[in-house]
Parts: sequence; C-alpha cells; structure tokens
Amino acid sequence: MKAQRRAGLTLVELLIVLAILAIMTTMAVTATGTLLDQSRYDATQRTLLGIEEAILGPANTREVDGSLIVGGFVADVGRLPLTVIDAGDPDGAYKQLRELWLPGALPAYGIYQVDVLAGAPDMGPADKVSIRCGWRGPYLRLPPASTGTAQLIRDGWGNPLDILAPTRVVAAHGEPVGIVRSRGADFSVDPFPPAGDFTSDQRVTLRALVPDAVTGEPIVDRISGSITVNIKVYNPAGGMDGNGGIEDPKASDGTVVVRLFGPANGVASFVGEQATFPTAPETTLNHTFANVPIGPRAVRAYQGTTKRSAVTYLTVVPGGPPVKTLVLYPVL
Repeated sequence: MKAQRRAGLTLVELLIVLAILAIMTTMAVTATGTLLDQSRYDATQRTLLGIEEAILGPANTREVDGSLIVGGFVADVGRLPLTVIDAGDPDGAYKQLRELWLPGALPAYGIYQVDVLAGAPDMGPADKVSIRCGWRGPYLRLPPASTGTAQLIRDGWGNPLDILAPTRVVAAHGEPVGIVRSRGADFSVDPFPPAGDFTSDQRVTLRALVPDAVTGEPIVDRISGSITVNIKVYNPAGGMDGNGGIEDPKASDGTVVVRLFGPANGVASFVGEQATFPTAPETTLNHTFANVPIGPRAVRAYQGTTKRSAVTYLTVVPGGPPVKTLVLYPVL
C-alpha cells in the first residue's frame, strides 16, 4: 500500500500568506486609528460647541416673529465668564470655566429674575425700569464623572483645553475668557487657519482684542454690539394741523440724557449714559453706545424731570441692532 503524501504550503507560499496578513493587519490598525482620531476630533468639537453655546447661547434661535434670541452667560450676566484658578489646587487649570456651572464663583451676582431699577438721577420715584437678568445656569453640561467644583474639561484626546484671555495670553485668575482652544492630537499650537487634519488646533474665539502674531488669527468680537438712538421730542403745538407732532429737539429744550440699562454681574444697572445738548433747531440728535454686551437691554431718554421717553427694549446682537428712535413726552 502506497503512503499518501500530505499537501502543505511551501516556504514561499507561507511567506506570501504572512505578507498578506501583515498588510491586512496594518490596514486594519490604520483604519482603526483613523476612526479613533475622528471620534476624538468629533468629541472635541462637541465640547467646544457646548462651551460656545453656554457663553453665547445657541446660534440662530429665533422668536415666532423671526427676531433673533440671544441667550447664554453673556446675555444674562452682562460680561464674559472669568477664569477661576484655585491657588495650590492641582486641578485648578481645569476648573477655569467654573462660572458656567457654579453660581458666584467670583463676584456674587443675582439669580435670574426680573430686576426693577428705580430712584436714579432724573428718574421720578414712580419711574421704574425692569430688566430680566441674572445667573440661570448651569450653562454647561458636566461629564457624568464630575461633581461640584471637581470639574475636569478635556478635549477628545484627554488633554486640557487652553483658556486664553482676549489679549491671547493664558488667562490668569479673574481674567475674562476670550478663546478656548484644543491643540489637537499632537498637543501643539498650530498656525491659523488649521490645516484640516487631526493634529490641527480647534478653537472657539469669543473675543480677541489683538491679532495673533503667531497664528495669524484676526481680531474677533462676538460678545458685543452697538446701540444707536435718535432723539425726538413731542411738541403739543406742532404738526401740520397744530394738534401736536414729533420733531427734533431744539437748543431751548435743554440737555437730553440717554441711559442704557442692562445687567452688571447679573444685577440690573445703569451700564451707560450720554448727555447731549441740541445746538440748533431741525438738527438730528443721536448717540451710539458702543461695546454693549449682547442680549436683552433697554434704553430711555430724559430731559430733566419734565420729559422722558418710553422704555425701549431691544436685543443687542454682534455688530448692533437697528437704530431706535426715542420720543420725549411731558411727564404727567
């Protein structure tokens, strides 16, 4: 009886099989690494978007009439959040955004409510302006493993986020947060704009007062706008029929004071004032308040204690809302 020969792989065939397996393994590892990097990149994007919405409010949210809704920390409190770094705390660098989830981390401010302001100069005892403002957080959703002040905010690669002041330097304790940045997979600062790979920086720029000399990122201001008001006066003897009309103030009418109302540390306050004096009849009298924090605000014009306009409520958006006209009427 003849012995049967057992088929097997030659050495060359075995080497070929091993080479194919090595190539397939390399491709699988590369694909897995790319998927991991993509998931880490996406996680970083979600973290930065959450911080952006916490500070500026959700983008493109509108009322039923189409007007833009501006919410978030800046709208409610009247300023950017301030960095909080506890001396001697090894986790202090990761707690810098604490004002977004813990009220009163730095100066105390009011909880969200309708705050009534009264009794200021040129305002009679019955003259009141209501401002809805105050801290109404938490604005930022914390990771499940974090509680209280022990918050660790990291990017998708597990690295701490850079918290920069509006001057683009590392923010110190008590400075406003201007830029929040992830350095990407390589944890190194890259030029701006990013190259588009996983090593590129990802950032949220809220306010940058100077251009970045290293990265080339320009000046940005997303937290403030301007308010321009035109001042008119009601003349009971004016108009074509003599039954009263709206006209420009005259020099004989005296000084007009325009006041801007809004939150300061979450408490209703006078946040701007301008006194103007008409110099001639038929001259348009206006004033622009610049660098007003975004969100619901109010303006009112006064002429001594004898005339004042209605309270005009408006929403400041980056760049500024439309021009508003304030008409001075006699105080009854």
